[in-house]
Amino acid sequence: MSALVCAVILVLSPPSVDPNAIEPERANPEAVELDALELESLDSDPANSDEAVEVVHLEQRVAAGSGTGGASNMQGRFRIHLDGNLFSFRHQREWFEPDHMPADDIEDVINSVGFGIGQHNFGLGLGYGITDGLVVGVKLGLGFNHSRAQDRGPGLVGPDSINNTTNFVVLPYVEYAFIPGGRFRPFIYVHGGVGGSHFVQTDSDKTGAVIGNSVSPVIGGGGGLHIFIIPQVSVDLFGEVDQYFTLTKSKVEVNGVIDTTVANDYARDSLLTEFSVLAGLSLWFGGR
Repeated sequence: MSALVCAVILVLSPPSVDPNAIEPERANPEAVELDALELESLDSDPANSDEAVEVVHLEQRVAAGSGTGGASNMQGRFRIHLDGNLFSFRHQREWFEPDHMPADDIEDVINSVGFGIGQHNFGLGLGYGITDGLVVGVKLGLGFNHSRAQDRGPGLVGPDSINNTTNFVVLPYVEYAFIPGGRFRPFIYVHGGVGGSHFVQTDSDKTGAVIGNSVSPVIGGGGGLHIFIIPQVSVDLFGEVDQYFTLTKSKVEVNGVIDTTVANDYARDSLLTEFSVLAGLSLWFGGR
């Protein structure tokens, strides 16, 4: 009987409650309802979800672009560049055939200084970044020159000499830029190719002309600095030294008649060493 009474008492007694324990639904019912509403709103409205994803992607892009690693990565990028001469110094001397030397054993030497475009290296190029630093490409250089020389001395009167020259050069190149990903990237390069020119020399009386063409194997190289304004655009400042081995052929025209006594075959003409300072602009496309 006593056992039955104890059992009834236990059944009727309320369960013990831990005062420190709080049921989640009673802790903050308003917060629970708010969380549920927010989840339901995000699930039911795709625009909000897409917006959140776009914000995350934007933050990732900003983080990648703000550091040095995203400032100028060249790998997998195409480079289109344009440059022109600021200054050049040219040292030109005669280059004789092996079986020919001047009777007086004196070589003609010409030194000249030029400023601005219009010389050999006014160039347009295309390159590609194999790695973040190693770039290969090709450059086409163009130049135009017009000059008028007064062929008059003391007691002499004669027509002026008028010269018009068009120059070109094609230079495949290999470049290596230092400081991977940096905004200021020093670089060095080597190139080699072929150049040429077409020139016409006449007198102001138009009584005669010398018409010639030249071809010049070229080797050279240099170095400078890429300054990245934005990852897609850089200003380029650089200097280079080139060696030209010039072969020339020409014909002489007098009063409209070609002088056939003058040989019209390519022969050694001159050795030209040129130092140039150039400035340019590069556009970088593609990449990662």
